[in-house]
Amino acid sequence: MDTQIRSREELLADLNLANNELEFQRKEKKKHASELIIANKNLEKIIAESKNAALKLFKSAQESRAMVENNPDIIERFDKDFRYLYINHPLPTITNNSFSNIVGKTIRERGFSEDINSLYEESLNYVFSSGKEKTIEVSIPINGSLRYYESRWTPEFAEDGSVATALCISHEITERKLAIQKVQLFNKELFLQNEDKEKRAAELVSTNQNLENSKKEILEINANLEKTISERTAMLEQSNKDLSQFARIASHDLQEPLRMVSSYTQLLQKRYKDKLDADANDFIHFAVDGAIRMQKLINDLLEYSNISAQSKKLELVDSFKILEKVIINLQKVIMNNTALISNSNLPILKTDETSLLRIFQNLIENAIKFKKKSVLPKITISCEKKNDMYEFSVSDNGIGIDMEYHDRVFIIFQRLHSANDYTGTGIGLSICKRIVELNGGTIWFKSKENEGTTFYFTVPIKH
Repeated sequence: MDTQIRSREELLADLNLANNELEFQRKEKKKHASELIIANKNLEKIIAESKNAALKLFKSAQESRAMVENNPDIIERFDKDFRYLYINHPLPTITNNSFSNIVGKTIRERGFSEDINSLYEESLNYVFSSGKEKTIEVSIPINGSLRYYESRWTPEFAEDGSVATALCISHEITERKLAIQKVQLFNKELFLQNEDKEKRAAELVSTNQNLENSKKEILEINANLEKTISERTAMLEQSNKDLSQFARIASHDLQEPLRMVSSYTQLLQKRYKDKLDADANDFIHFAVDGAIRMQKLINDLLEYSNISAQSKKLELVDSFKILEKVIINLQKVIMNNTALISNSNLPILKTDETSLLRIFQNLIENAIKFKKKSVLPKITISCEKKNDMYEFSVSDNGIGIDMEYHDRVFIIFQRLHSANDYTGTGIGLSICKRIVELNGGTIWFKSKENEGTTFYFTVPIKH
């Protein structure tokens, strides 16, 4: 009986103990639930704060990116192979390129000059090898003008401390550079002016000291000069008389017997051609051809000698209309060779019409004569106004001239080709040179063999 009672009491005690334990656990759970609610609220607060921070960070990143993209400075990032990893908008804009054509490419693939490429590579080598910053000044041709930049090269490090990438920020300093250059130039000019003034002052003192002696020397020089001018004038007048006499001889005394020889040899050729043996026919042909060439030579020499420095009537003439007259004069040779003649910018100018016509005609005739085989001659006549001169040009697509002979072609009777290859006496360009120089201009040419020739000559602008 006692044993059963004790077991019940123990059971009750255990039951009470279990109830107490359950009550304690319930209170603990309730306490944990409260703590969990508080933790959840704190977590929600942290999440909200994180979201706000992330939003602010995103906005800040956007603002930073906008600042970088809209920064007028050029920002570039390179890897160790000198390839572009990043660029902002100024570089594609000033180089007329796109982001895709720059990012991923090397410095040498972006199209700048060798000196700029070398300068960039030298800077990158320094940054990657030393891990230090470097500042350089570079000038870049952009849209036809030279722009100056101050470029700061900065290393960007990896977690292990090595240089991973290099950042270059280039700030334009063109205005500052030009201002400095102007100041330097002004200072230099000022120094030179002061130096020149001091020099002139010393020269003026020296000149004043020697002025009296100089007056006497000038009088003697003037007397000798007048004597020299008088003697040379007399020699020139005699030379002109001799030239006129030679022209009369060429016109009459030489041409008359030559005309007779030419007439009889042509008559002999006409009557007895193919009636004699082959050698005789050749001899007659040589005699006829020689007489014709001699008569052409005398006529050209007569034309050359008749070009004088006497003043000619200058009047306003249309160089385009003069070209039209030349084309009419050369109509037969132009049609026989199917020559194409074009022109541009031919002006109205004050000059001697006959002189300009003779120059045009000789140069065009030469261009047709020295054409390429099986190629249609194309000749272009144009003009540009340069300072106080009209510069005419006559271009062709002919056989060209070796520039080694640039002086020889204008010497009278100097030929670059045999008479069998090209007809003529070799006096046409000499006539052009004499006419141009007597009118106060100059004549020259540019050419490449088998690529054509352009003759240039100038005519003074007279008002």
